[in-house]
Parts: sequence; structure tokens; C-alpha cells
Amino acid sequence: MEKLTQIAVEEWVKGTTGQFSLRNIYSELGILSAESKSHIRVIMHRLTEEGIVVALGKRDGLYRLVDDEAPEEHWQNANKMSVPLRFPFELEKFVRILPKSLIILAGSSGAGKTALLYNIVVLNMYDFEMHLFNSEMGLMQIQERFNAIDPNIPHPAPFHMRSRQENFADVIEPNAVNLVDYLDLDSEVYKIGKELKDILHNLRDGVAIVAIQKPPGRDLGYGAGYSVKSASLYLSMDAGKLKIVKARERAIGDVDPLNKTWGFHLDNNGANFIDIWEVEQNTI
Repeated sequence: MEKLTQIAVEEWVKGTTGQFSLRNIYSELGILSAESKSHIRVIMHRLTEEGIVVALGKRDGLYRLVDDEAPEEHWQNANKMSVPLRFPFELEKFVRILPKSLIILAGSSGAGKTALLYNIVVLNMYDFEMHLFNSEMGLMQIQERFNAIDPNIPHPAPFHMRSRQENFADVIEPNAVNLVDYLDLDSEVYKIGKELKDILHNLRDGVAIVAIQKPPGRDLGYGAGYSVKSASLYLSMDAGKLKIVKARERAIGDVDPLNKTWGFHLDNNGANFIDIWEVEQNTI
């Protein structure tokens, strides 16, 4: 049990960004008893001695992860082209996607994450090599969804549909557009940060769009802050609402896309976004 607890704490810590406290660990890992909390403090002392975390002096029980990665950057050879992906809601008018970008789509259950990913595929299937990784939909459901979006998709389809449930970083195509539907770590949400970091690391000039679950009414997905760290674009979905939570690159210099929000309806097939309108923040 002690070994398992240490593994869980180490995985959680490695997915963090910025400062965190013992209280954050207790809350995220469901640590309740005084005995277990004492054990966590021992583990954190051990991780500090091993150089995995740094104890901050501002107050007791405050830490940050040691980040010792500093690879050489060959900046003069950088690809100067953006990736001209097309999106539902015409998001490309507001955000710019660069090579080696990670896009996070955090959505509550039934909000339309799959519909958004499938529409991205259809909008771009003739322009990019696309790999859609399916973790839960049956083949008939997939067929019905795509037929509802575009009944004229050729046979064979001009994109790849692949079955995968975990360790998506191992199968990411580094120079293609990869869509993950969806990253589900059950109760082990502390692993989300590391999984996303691994996906980003395995990209070269490609893009990964990863769907994760989130609680209704909250902007960030499960895993909270450490699901944001690696993302160049972070989208949040609830029923009838899409919001840009983070956008590292603007499409137009003087137009800030942060917190831009749209309302929408899904059609009866749960496949197409209809009645789209832009709304002011906090009005829906």
C-alpha cells in the first residue's frame, strides 16, 4: 500500500505546473485520515531530498516540481508556416495553430466533444493526414455520425479511424493531425498532465487535439491546472456552450480570443452544430 501511495503521489506531482500544496495532494488523491496525511508528508520529504520537487519557503507544505529539461533549440531552422486547420465555429479566425501544437477540448458528458472532433475531421480530411483515435464509440455509431455530417464521404474515407484506449503518446503520428476521443484515466486524473506532455513531446510538425472530461459548469477538465500547461489552445464545452479558455497564438494581433464564447444547439443526430451565436461572457 505504501509503495502504491508513493507511485500515485509521484505521478500526480509530475503532472503539476506551478506551485502546489499538501492540501492540493490530499484533495486530488482523496487523502482523508491523519495517518495517510502523515505518510504523504514523509513521501514529499523524500521527493525533496531526491531532487524531484523543491520545498518553497513561503509557507510550510508548499512545493513545485523540479523542471530540469532544457534541450537545445535550433530556432533558425524553425518552420515559419502555421497549420491552416479549419474548425467549427470558425475558430481559425481567432486563433493560429502552429506546428507541434496540443489542443485540449475539455467537455462535460454529452456536451458535444465527439461532434466537434468529427466535424474537424470532415472539414480537413482532404487537406491533412488525419488520425482519429476512438476509445468508446461502436462502428455503427461512428458510421451514423459521419453520415449525418457528410453523406458523401468517399469509400475508403480520406482519414484514418483507429481504436485506442490508453497510452496515446505511443501511437501519435508526429507530422499528422491526431484527434483523441477521448483521454479517459478514470480516477487516476493525476496522470493527465504526464500523458499530455508525452503526446506533445512525440509531435514534430503535427498537431494533437485531445478530448478530456470535465465537471459541468467548470472551465477546466479533470486534472485541473496540469491539463492546461502544455496546451496552445484550450477549449471548454458544456451543453450549448463553447468557450476559449487559453489561446497562445492570436490569428489577428489586436483581437484577443480569450474567453470568447459561443452558444449552439446540436441537431437530432448529435452530429452537427446548428443555431450558432456568439455571446457575451456569463450570459449563458
